[in-house]
Amino acid sequence: MTVDNRPHQEPDSISTVPWKLDWRIAASAILTALCLSYLSSWVVMLALRDLTNRAFLPLGVGAVGLAASTALAVYALLRPTAHLSALLSRNRELEGAIAQKSQMLNDSEARVALAVRGSSDGLWDWNILTTEIRYIPRTRGMLDLNDPGFKNTLEEFNSSLHPDDFLRTWQSVKRHLEHREPYDIEHRLRTKAGDYRWFRSQGQAIWNDQGEPVRMAGSVTDIHRQKSAEFALTHERFLLDTLLKNLPDLIYFKDTQGRFLRVSSALAKHLGGRSPDDVCGRTDADYFPTDYADQARTDEEELIRGVRTVVTKEERPVWNNGTSSWVLTTKIPLKDANAQIIGTFGISRDISVLKQAEHRFRQVVDAAPNPLLLVSSSGTIQLANTATDKLFGVTRAEIIGRSIQRLIPDWSQADSEAPPVKRPRREALGLHRDGTLVPLEIRLSPLVFGDDQVELASILDLTDQKQAEQALVAAKEVAEAANRSKSDFLANMSHEIRTPMNSILGFTELLRRKVGSFEQQEFYLETIHASGRHLLTIIDDILDLSKIEAGEMEFESVRCSPHHIIGEVLSVLRVKAQEKLLSLECHWTSGIPETIQSDPARLRQLLINLVGNAIKFTEHGSVQLKITVAPSSPEPRLMIEVQDTGIGMTAAQIARLFVPFRQADSSVTRRFGGTGLGLAISKHIARQLGGNITVTSEPGVGSVFSAAIATGPLDNVRIFDGPPSEALLPVRKRPHARVRRLDKVRILLVEDGESNRDLVSLVLREAGATVETAENGQEGILAAISSDFDLILMDMQMPILDGYKAATHLRSLKFDVPIVALTAHAMRGDEQRCREAGCSGYLTKPIDIDELLRVISYVLAPAVTSRMIAKIPPAWSEEEEGRIVSSLPVEHDGFRTLVESFLTKLPDKLDAIAAAIAVGDADEVEQLAHWLRGTGGTMGFDCLTGPAQRLEESARDLEQDALHDQLKSIRNLADQMAVPV
Repeated sequence: MTVDNRPHQEPDSISTVPWKLDWRIAASAILTALCLSYLSSWVVMLALRDLTNRAFLPLGVGAVGLAASTALAVYALLRPTAHLSALLSRNRELEGAIAQKSQMLNDSEARVALAVRGSSDGLWDWNILTTEIRYIPRTRGMLDLNDPGFKNTLEEFNSSLHPDDFLRTWQSVKRHLEHREPYDIEHRLRTKAGDYRWFRSQGQAIWNDQGEPVRMAGSVTDIHRQKSAEFALTHERFLLDTLLKNLPDLIYFKDTQGRFLRVSSALAKHLGGRSPDDVCGRTDADYFPTDYADQARTDEEELIRGVRTVVTKEERPVWNNGTSSWVLTTKIPLKDANAQIIGTFGISRDISVLKQAEHRFRQVVDAAPNPLLLVSSSGTIQLANTATDKLFGVTRAEIIGRSIQRLIPDWSQADSEAPPVKRPRREALGLHRDGTLVPLEIRLSPLVFGDDQVELASILDLTDQKQAEQALVAAKEVAEAANRSKSDFLANMSHEIRTPMNSILGFTELLRRKVGSFEQQEFYLETIHASGRHLLTIIDDILDLSKIEAGEMEFESVRCSPHHIIGEVLSVLRVKAQEKLLSLECHWTSGIPETIQSDPARLRQLLINLVGNAIKFTEHGSVQLKITVAPSSPEPRLMIEVQDTGIGMTAAQIARLFVPFRQADSSVTRRFGGTGLGLAISKHIARQLGGNITVTSEPGVGSVFSAAIATGPLDNVRIFDGPPSEALLPVRKRPHARVRRLDKVRILLVEDGESNRDLVSLVLREAGATVETAENGQEGILAAISSDFDLILMDMQMPILDGYKAATHLRSLKFDVPIVALTAHAMRGDEQRCREAGCSGYLTKPIDIDELLRVISYVLAPAVTSRMIAKIPPAWSEEEEGRIVSSLPVEHDGFRTLVESFLTKLPDKLDAIAAAIAVGDADEVEQLAHWLRGTGGTMGFDCLTGPAQRLEESARDLEQDALHDQLKSIRNLADQMAVPV
């Protein structure tokens, strides 16, 4: 078999050869017919019938016409000759008919060609006998067979057929050829690109007279897109069926009348149907109570009308078996391809377990004693427990869905400070319904629900805690105040005790050294006696307070002379008044009883406290003592009024005036000293003596203390008109002391005060020691490690590097030379601090010469032999014609030079203090005051020690008024200082 590759004519069809039946062909046919046997005429008839059946096969219309004419001619010739004329006439008729049919056939071919050209189908022709398959060009294009190498054979077609479709396709061909069943099948063919596409093939076979197929022709249509869509639709239907059959959710589709179109197996089971088909066509009214069905229908009608786009709600339907469950139902409109609403789609998910968990969770939440709130990221309250209602005075219905700031106004402010996860706890103020603010502690726990991050806020009411804290703070403040009072008291006691002790020891030292004339020594003894009595008074005050607190203070009631008691008090206190250039006067405004019934010792103590306080707190002016006897029932009273022109007090200061260990305030204590016990004891004494004490005062003007005591009956008691006399103070004296030699002892003195360095260096050199000096701890360290010393004297408060750090650093270098501390700090713990820094000894300022040499000798023993030697010239101190002179032995040139140098520098130092106060430089004031405190006492001017200490303490608080007053007092003392001639 050969492949016909001849070019084809358009239109797309198998080519035809037009021809005409003329007389020559008819003549030939006649002659041929004459040669045929009459007996074969039946064969011609069969052939004619066969050719007629093939007239419309694509083998050429011209050939069919020729065969038909020939057959008719032969048939006519076989007829008797008599019919020849009729035969010719019939031939002409046939020729006309054939021409007409040919024209019709040509028109039909043109229409077929036009239809094929406009159609997407392809045509094929299969010669069954030769296995040749011919395709029109369109068919070859559809099948991508334009490759010249492609063969028009059955084998080529079979190789292009998909293996899965091969058997099915040829079975269909076989049924058509053998049983003449219609041939219409879908199969896949491989294209030139190597992929397979779906085609629909239709055809019709031609059978010969023996019933054998000889030819088959047909069309092929590309249905790949259609098949792909069908497969996709089938897959989607498969997925939908799978979901509806297996999902536990209740899914349904409804039409606009609410009838079920399709439902899931789970819903059909809940509704009591055997299969989903049993439910289709029914409505909710067939399965649910009327109210539930009506509400469902209302929701669906709103979706259909476009009133709502989605319905989401929790429902609790009752099912066919009588049970109920919680479901979360979501409904949306069901739309067709043109976006027209044709019904509704719904899905209900069983949330019974979730509702049970929610119920249990709410029970747990409601059982919590403190409020719990679930707050969204936007600050909306999503959940609240019953404790919230109690704390804020609101119901949950009022706050769910509201802003958290309704309950906690500063929520956003507190939240902005720090994210909850970084700051899980914070304090805030809650707002109660009645407008009150509640202190809260908020503990936050972040939670994530889907795309939303929320916070679980656990709220704790801090009202009780805050009240307890306030009470604790108050108690702490009371305790701290008591502790401060105790510390102030101990500091004041140290000062008050050390002040008279300083006078006692100083004047005793002068007497030991036989300094001064006999009259001067008598004065020294009197001063020692007065200081001792003052010291005894302080000790008595402490003991008295202790007795008062223990309820064991004893009183007596005897006849005593108020005249004598008042005179003693004025005699004792006049010296203090004169030191301050104050006028101390006493006036009786009534007759003076010779005796009264009272406790003389306690009355004396009361008067000393009141008058002594008035003198202490008065800088200029006078102290007036006014006394009268006021008759009253049932017995008269002795009225004592102490009036001063001092600093005065405010009402707040008066309120705490009689509290033990307290004065008007701490600045008063630093400025004027005192224990703060006198007035507390005095008030107790006045009450025990049958009276009381009252105070009136005005800041800057002065104070009036009024005391009243019972006098007892005054019947038969003499009354004097004149005032009492005033006692005067006597005078007294002292021996000398010997000191130790320090020959060949090398000492490093580290001291920032120049005067102190000069004085201590002079004393040590006089004792035989070799002395080198340094001005601060840093220089001291360098000097100590650069040379050999037997001992280091280290001031503890110095610039650049203090003595504590210097000593600690030296000990860290394994430096084992003794270090003796020199410090103006003499409070409890100061010595321990020095020893912890590495010091071997401890000395306080002002320097005691004998103690200095004794400590050095003790620390150096047994390395240095100590022996008694000649005496250092005795120290002395005196007041000459209103002058304040040094207690050092200034008749010795070295000591005299030091004192003169100090007095020369003193005005400049005081000016520097004034300048520092003016600019508010507290550190400079404190440093200069510390220098004045240590150096002044060291130079023999003990009168500077107390004022300088108070100035140093006031500098720490930078109290301007106190600083100016104290500096003024120090300048007054400086103006009276001089070197004896």
